[in-house]
Amino acid sequence: MPTLSIRAGLVACALLLPASVMSEPVPDPINLNVIAFGAEGVVRVNGVPIHYFKHAGPKATKRGNTTFTDASPTTFSDTSYLSLCVLVTFLAALAAGPVSAADAPDIRKSAEAFYAAYRKTQPDGVPAGKDLALYRPVVSSRLFTLLQRAGAAEVEYGKKNPDSPPMVEGDLFTSLFEGASRYRVEDCQSGERTATCRVELTYVDSRDRKAQKWRDKLLLVKEDRGWRVNDIEYGGTWEFMHKGRLQEVLESVIKGSQKP
Repeated sequence: MPTLSIRAGLVACALLLPASVMSEPVPDPINLNVIAFGAEGVVRVNGVPIHYFKHAGPKATKRGNTTFTDASPTTFSDTSYLSLCVLVTFLAALAAGPVSAADAPDIRKSAEAFYAAYRKTQPDGVPAGKDLALYRPVVSSRLFTLLQRAGAAEVEYGKKNPDSPPMVEGDLFTSLFEGASRYRVEDCQSGERTATCRVELTYVDSRDRKAQKWRDKLLLVKEDRGWRVNDIEYGGTWEFMHKGRLQEVLESVIKGSQKP
């Protein structure tokens, strides 16, 4: 949530926005909506509440041809507020986006721990046995459960289809079939209970030493045990490899084993 100082800044911006800006027709990619009932109200950007206000007595503000009073129900949905909307959206992103100083080292450490386990196993398909156990300390409870269920689904699928390959082939935890030879955690952003880390991955072909680089995103959650990897957003563009997110792939495997 935005701090009190940021909220005060947003209100000040709304009151001080020049009339010339308010009156010029501009494109409408962002929608600002202010609704007031009596002395209470809410400011929304694209439907998301970013500021609540409450004070005693009516107050009216006039800018250009628009009058807003918080003494009666009023709604703004005007393209002339584009400049304010951009500012509001930017400040809201600053309030929620950067990693707090307290959490930053823990988030990066958890991301590094995940890839350390990955480098030890680098499994072909869904990890099982000792390989799977190495991921238990570094992934969320939900992701570990999905990995277990997907592994069991692969076993069941193999029994039903002994002449077919596994449902998942190649590297599960990166966008590239061959996996990654090295990684570098670039930057992380977090909210109160979730975080995202952008990771540069490199695969070096041992035959010709040619390197391929791409970026995936680690999605982390804060559990009682600390920050843990909860999902991976695949960033590669290879036609026949994973698309979307890791949890989606695992859920697809689980459903696939249930088909007759």
